[in-house]
Amino acid sequence: MLRKIICLLALVLLSQCSSAWAEDMRFVDAEGFTGYYVDASTIYINPENDTSEAWVAVVKADKNRRYLYRMRFDRTHETYEIFQSEVQAYDTKEVLERNDLGRPPRHYGLNSPMNSIVAYIYEWQAEQIRANQKSY
Repeated sequence: MLRKIICLLALVLLSQCSSAWAEDMRFVDAEGFTGYYVDASTIYINPENDTSEAWVAVVKADKNRRYLYRMRFDRTHETYEIFQSEVQAYDTKEVLERNDLGRPPRHYGLNSPMNSIVAYIYEWQAEQIRANQKSY
C-alpha cells in the first residue's frame, strides 16, 4: 500500500513539474537573425495600472542562443523592466547562465521590438475576451 502511495505521489509531482515548464511561445517580431517571442501561458495583465508581465524569448539564430526574460511592461510610461533572465543554447535548451537580479525600468520607443511585444500582449488579451464571448 505504501509503495502505491509513493508511486502515485511521484507521478503527481512529475506531471506538475512538466506542466510548469510548458511553453506557449508566440512569434511577435524579428530583426535580421533575431526573433522575439512571448510565452502566452505566462501573460498577466494588471488592469488597475496598465502593466503586464510575461516571459519573453529573444532568439539569436546565428549565435544558437535563446535569451529568456521575465519582464514587466508599463504601457502608459512606455517602459519595460527585467526581473529574471536566462541564457540557453537554442538547439538543446541547455541553461548557460541565470540571473535573478532585477534591472531598472528602461524606456522603449515606437520602433522597438518591446513596443511590438506590448502590442501583442494586449491583442492577445482582446482575442481571449472575444473567444470567451463567443462561447456564451
